[in-house]
Amino acid sequence: KQAVAQHFAFEKGALVFLYKGAHVGHLATVQDVHGTTVLLKADDGSEFETRRSYCFVLGKKKPEFKIQ
Repeated sequence: KQAVAQHFAFEKGALVFLYKGAHVGHLATVQDVHGTTVLLKADDGSEFETRRSYCFVLGKKKPEFKIQ
């Protein structure tokens, strides 16, 4: 039997994996959400915007699971 162990909200501070767009494959932290647009901050300190639909939440401050 499988059950949901944890839920990760799409909110400020969430760590996301980008699976589409110009920054595909990168990890970034959500800085702000404006409708369908998200302001993100990468590990190197750079900030950029992308579509919310391009992001997959991995956890709050660190990845809580692996994607292979």
